[in-house]
Amino acid sequence: MQQKINFVGGKTYTFTLTDEVNLPATNGKIDIMVYLPKGYEIDNKKYGVVYLFDGQNGFSCGTEKYPTPMCGGWDFDGAIELLQQSGHDGVIVVGIDNGTGADVRDSQLTMSTQFGPLTPLSQEGKFASGTLELLGNFIKSTLMPFVNSSFSTLTTMENTGIVGASSGGLAAFYLGLRDSNLYGYVGAFSPATGLFFLPSWHNFLSQVGVNKQQKMYICCGKNSTDMLENILYDATVAVTDTVQLEHLNELGGVASTCELAHLLVEHGYPQKNIVEHYVDGAIHNEGSWKKILLDFLPKSLGIK
Repeated sequence: MQQKINFVGGKTYTFTLTDEVNLPATNGKIDIMVYLPKGYEIDNKKYGVVYLFDGQNGFSCGTEKYPTPMCGGWDFDGAIELLQQSGHDGVIVVGIDNGTGADVRDSQLTMSTQFGPLTPLSQEGKFASGTLELLGNFIKSTLMPFVNSSFSTLTTMENTGIVGASSGGLAAFYLGLRDSNLYGYVGAFSPATGLFFLPSWHNFLSQVGVNKQQKMYICCGKNSTDMLENILYDATVAVTDTVQLEHLNELGGVASTCELAHLLVEHGYPQKNIVEHYVDGAIHNEGSWKKILLDFLPKSLGIK
């Protein structure tokens, strides 16, 4: 590994790490994108770190492997530059490549059915072989040590975040709670938590407990022309008749985004640590999440 001083701020670097937890479809390797704030090479400072799912879509200028991010990308680098212009040091952003193809991506960002049965929101069974537990273990055992040994990082929980959208939002929500000793703040953007019934989430939170110091940011579009975003916000909009609704309720209901804060508070998560941001008309793509990012970062980092 190069010495830290050789890295230049304001740039995104791509690394390929050995996959030591045997995630399917990675061929033993996972690509990681690391964005360093401007001034990194001269400031002699340490920076907080935020881990991002779908990292290949995270940066405005793309990366070496993905020169054109989807839908313009999240523009995470631009968001960090705005933070720095307001006087904040900025943070290091670590984007995790979730592979190519919907089946690979969704299975890596979804828990296995051992977590609980899938709801009617799942499609074509591609979520059933979820390996998110393995990806979370990779982050904890391989990726975090690599980042903290290679870059000038603040390693405490309060200086470490995890964020994602859609299946990535599900992944951030789940791993943020599973490994709450690692992540001081979590961003669940349009999270696909509704793939699993509410009783599964209750069981999960009863087992792992909550970290009362952690911050949770939950967002989703509503009243949108995008049906997927509406379903993620409130799954009942996809129910076509009362018989289906009764059956859904008999099974415990779906973990719609609009119910997640209540779920957390019921298990002891402090209400004051939860931010809910529901955007009228927002659709399910990177362009919408890019706008929300500018609200998420200051609130999660405690910037007023």
